[in-house]
Amino acid sequence: MAEKKNFTEVVIDGKIYRLGGYESEEYLHQVASYINNKITELKGLDGYHRLSAAMKSIMVDLNVADDYYKAKKQADRLEAALSEKDRELYEAKHDLVNAELRSEQSAKKAEELQKEADELRERIAELEQQTQKGKKTQAKTELSQEKEERGEKMLSDFLREQREQPIAGNDARSLFDIAKSKTNGKISDATRRALDM
Repeated sequence: MAEKKNFTEVVIDGKIYRLGGYESEEYLHQVASYINNKITELKGLDGYHRLSAAMKSIMVDLNVADDYYKAKKQADRLEAALSEKDRELYEAKHDLVNAELRSEQSAKKAEELQKEADELRERIAELEQQTQKGKKTQAKTELSQEKEERGEKMLSDFLREQREQPIAGNDARSLFDIAKSKTNGKISDATRRALDM
């Protein structure tokens, strides 16, 4: 459907003109008012009244063109500023997305490190338990060795005392059995030599 054309009558420099356009009547009256203001400005200049009608028309055209290019230049500056703001906004959004991504990666890394730390704590606890068990076993072994050494020493001392007295063969064998039972069947070479003497 074709757009409807609007017509309205306007007054420009004291004369009535019929304007038509696809814009609203209000807009057409604003354009006419703008032209009237320009003509009023020019009439305030010295020498304007002495110009010919054609020259006056050109002066109005030049002033309208001047306003147009100044407005266009300002619009271009504003558009450039808007484009720069859009670029900055895009970069800010990009940085925000990257920061969120880094934050997610950091959270994931922290989670992994926490898991590793928990695993290490469990391993340390296991090793401490094993160490405690090892210490107990070692202590028992050392105690057993100490008891054996003490028993052997006592037996050696006893045998030294008995060496000075003559011992019959059966008595020597009895001493050997006693020594063997006192040392859980383990007799050192020194003790054997003492018994053989």
